Amino acid sequence: MQTELEERARQFVIRLMKVSGSLAQTPSAISAQELLEAGRAVAANYRAAIRAETHADFIEQIELAAKEAAEAKRLLEICQAAQSGSGGEMVELIDEAGQVESVLISIGSKAKNKS
Repeated sequence: MQTELEERARQFVIRLMKVSGSLAQTPSAISAQELLEAGRAVAANYRAAIRAETHADFIEQIELAAKEAAEAKRLLEICQAAQSGSGGEMVELIDEAGQVESVLISIGSKAKNKS
């Protein structure tokens, strides 16, 4: 059974795939590939975290997912500044990346406090 955040991360990657496809035809093509990789890493690291065998591994995977969400947000902001993506969708994705990052940071902080 998927968690709400796991589904949210999956939907985030799907949306990034769509945006990166449109970016591939622009000067931001390299950023589009990096963006897609960061998005995939968010979902993959979160999935690894919820399947972690140890508390330390859980924290490590959550922190990696949060870093990748921050990277995705940074790349989205760069593409937006270069005006390579559709305005509304880009703004929504930047917001979503920030929200996912915040949730992951919160989860990581709470997990560390339980250590």
